[in-house]
Amino acid sequence: MGNPYISVIVATYNRQEVLSKSIEGLLKQKITRPYEIIIVDNNSTDQTKELVESRIQSSAGKLKYLKQETPGKSSALNMGIQESEGGIIAFTDDDVLVDELWLSSLLECFEKNHCDGIGGRVLPLYPPKTPLWVIKNPDQMAGTVVIYDQGELSKPAGKDLPRFIGANCAFKKAVFEDIGLFRTDLGPGAKTKLGEDEEFYERLVMNKKSLYYCAQSVIMHPVDLNRLRLKNVAEWHINLGRFEAKKEFEKDKLNLILIGGVPRYIVKGIAGDLFFALLNSFNILKFRYYFRAFFRKLGMILEYRDIRSYQ
Repeated sequence: MGNPYISVIVATYNRQEVLSKSIEGLLKQKITRPYEIIIVDNNSTDQTKELVESRIQSSAGKLKYLKQETPGKSSALNMGIQESEGGIIAFTDDDVLVDELWLSSLLECFEKNHCDGIGGRVLPLYPPKTPLWVIKNPDQMAGTVVIYDQGELSKPAGKDLPRFIGANCAFKKAVFEDIGLFRTDLGPGAKTKLGEDEEFYERLVMNKKSLYYCAQSVIMHPVDLNRLRLKNVAEWHINLGRFEAKKEFEKDKLNLILIGGVPRYIVKGIAGDLFFALLNSFNILKFRYYFRAFFRKLGMILEYRDIRSYQ
């Protein structure tokens, strides 16, 4: 195949059933430039390895399998980056449906705008019988609905647009050589289970990298309605709170007013969130708003106590 111009990296863990469809879409990309697909197996115990290897022979040299035994999505992504051959590195998830023009749209955006990084659209794919209130409020369904949609026009990104998300983004490989890889203490499989992509994006902005939003680069992300369960919502927002506390402490620890090792504003706010969640128990949107806020603050409290214990 020669030196691929684009490397696509997919980190996966025990997702062989959904991974199969993602690989199929990646192998059907309509693009004239060469590309490679690197599947990094983060020590799965299912048949992920057999699945990928069964597709390698018919992939015309595009598909590559790696195994990263160190737990954590960031470790898997970093291995993929280090083993990649492309000058552009694209990322997506292991459970997505990929538009056949995804890579060509990314490449065109890089060539047209001479940018360092690109974020594309991620649109939710709702299963049958999805509640209407979920469909109408996707931005409030973080942890359930994966969405990144900044409109149908491409535009410069950076501070004026929400950060890119890991399901659809691409960067010049030189960016990683300049500002480093993903932090392995963040993200799925790490102690702080979220935030690896957000922290990396903040480094991009801090280092004044040229970033662009590409509306033509589209990924469809199936919605898992099991994540609507309050237990799952609570767990996701506890993890989000842990990340936010870690980030806040690293940036502003000298200016925080603490009560028992926890910032005062969190202690004051969590009681209000619980009160208003109970008050709005018959209004599903308002209840879930305060429910999420309560568990996000609870996650922050847990992280601050952990920080205090190992200082």
